[in-house]
Amino acid sequence: MRPPMPFPDAITAFQGRQLPCEAAPAGYAALIAAYGLQGALPRTLSAISLRHRKSISDGWRIMTPRHAPPATLEGHLTFALKYEGLDLALLAGLFGVLDPAAIESMVRAKPTGAYTRRIWFLYEWLTGRELDLPPLRRGSYVDALDARLQYPGAAVNSRRHRVRNNLPGTPDFCPLVFRTPELERLNVPALSARAADILCAAPPDLRPMIALILDQGEGLQSYRRSKTSFPEPLAAAAERFFESTLCTLDTVTTAACLGFGVARACHVQDPADPCHRQMIQDVLLRRGFGVPGVTLPVSMVSLKRKDDYRRLLTAGRGALFDATPHAVFLHECLKTTVEKALPDAAQAIPHFLAFMLETTVRALCSERLSALLFEQMRKHGGTLPRPLLARRRCLLSASQIEEIETLFRETRPAQK
Repeated sequence: MRPPMPFPDAITAFQGRQLPCEAAPAGYAALIAAYGLQGALPRTLSAISLRHRKSISDGWRIMTPRHAPPATLEGHLTFALKYEGLDLALLAGLFGVLDPAAIESMVRAKPTGAYTRRIWFLYEWLTGRELDLPPLRRGSYVDALDARLQYPGAAVNSRRHRVRNNLPGTPDFCPLVFRTPELERLNVPALSARAADILCAAPPDLRPMIALILDQGEGLQSYRRSKTSFPEPLAAAAERFFESTLCTLDTVTTAACLGFGVARACHVQDPADPCHRQMIQDVLLRRGFGVPGVTLPVSMVSLKRKDDYRRLLTAGRGALFDATPHAVFLHECLKTTVEKALPDAAQAIPHFLAFMLETTVRALCSERLSALLFEQMRKHGGTLPRPLLARRRCLLSASQIEEIETLFRETRPAQK
């Protein structure tokens, strides 16, 4: 096991991240420095300054001298759990280099301490190794995850540690989301109701056409129909997360955790890969977002933000991660879909039906390709962008492309 380096003193920069003032790393930052931990840094690190004023800026949480923890493993772990929430990937890395005796001595010294019990539980939960400690016989139960800082899952008591395991997932799959003012202000039921209003304004048999226009011909399918493409442990862990968060996470945040969690677990880095969007749409369907049974694709909006999308997909590996930015991203994309793309698609139904009928009757292309071409022509003034045709390896001849563009113009309803 790796011995620790001294905990760092006051510094002005930490692994390329500038501090807003000279301060001593605390909590996770101190543990990273002392134990040489690798991997993605937490979005916000903590440090203790000489100033008697707290602040959060530029990726740093600056605390006052009275918050300074003891310069020990227990001190910085306790500080992290108290002020920074759970970073499961970082804790897994730390526990991997620790001598188990370090945790055992910590628990023996304070067997009923709330933080030592949480550390003990987290060590055994993440590593799968049982420490040389007897089960506790007394003490009130404490939560493994602080629900004031992060959204929990359904709680199950761990009698051995006297800890309520309210982590939403498993050691193999457990994305966590911090409570932020931005996420707390979101009104997902209102957004769902708005989507339902738009969809219900169309005749029932035409509602799937709205989704088909937004789908852009990707041919997405339900995760439940395609989950055999995922490793069975991942599929089971994803289902466990879905069930555990039914009463604790809103629909969109759950969809973000599962969609991006599956992408990370399967090493997906290309936004064009549909596997994680299948998961997102399955969650929206199963949680009844919008109108039950009608798929509401978000691809058109999310793929317009391809740089942000790719950054979220490629930031780190594994399915123990901070999914807060992923949840914010999906909320923003879905809001734009419901407020802008969905009404626009609903208004385009008559034109789309006429265009699809003509292209199908003339056997120019399939229904899915027809939807893709229709949406691209809507965006490009009635013409098909040739780079798109090349990327899709389209087999349409020049005369067929010209005929399709003509049909788009001819089937467009007259402006009133």
